Amino acid sequence: MSRTLNVVRMQLINRNTYIWIPLLILTGAFVLSLAVYALIPSDGVIVGGGAQAPLWYFLVVGVQSLTLTFPFSQAMSVTRREFFLGTYLTAAITAAILSIVFVIGGLIEQATNGWGMNGYVFYLDGVWQGGPLSAFAFYFLLALGFFSVGFWSATLYK
Repeated sequence: MSRTLNVVRMQLINRNTYIWIPLLILTGAFVLSLAVYALIPSDGVIVGGGAQAPLWYFLVVGVQSLTLTFPFSQAMSVTRREFFLGTYLTAAITAAILSIVFVIGGLIEQATNGWGMNGYVFYLDGVWQGGPLSAFAFYFLLALGFFSVGFWSATLYK
């Protein structure tokens, strides 16, 4: 297990790829969404799709996690199994962080009536029908799904 955790540490050497860039993308999409909501006068509910931007980036993270670090891990005598488990553990941790941000954002949107503009970035009725826990599970599995598509696409390419 310690070698698997070493793969997690190896993947997180560059924290930008897994943590900061997805949060930066989410922040940018959030700010742009609020700017658009402020420009659109509407009495109804406004729902934007900007929150999906970091989820798409997880596809890129999946590609990068294999193509950029796998050769390095092989040079360090890490087995393929340890690399796979460590990389997916890293993806699961960062997907959980992103999902927590989504749930907190959705709870704030509910409390503020869509940031006072009736505009929602994180809170989607269909996703939140089961409550915050189901929303967390949805965003977590969606992020891991995108990561898996990228990871396995890179695997087939290599």
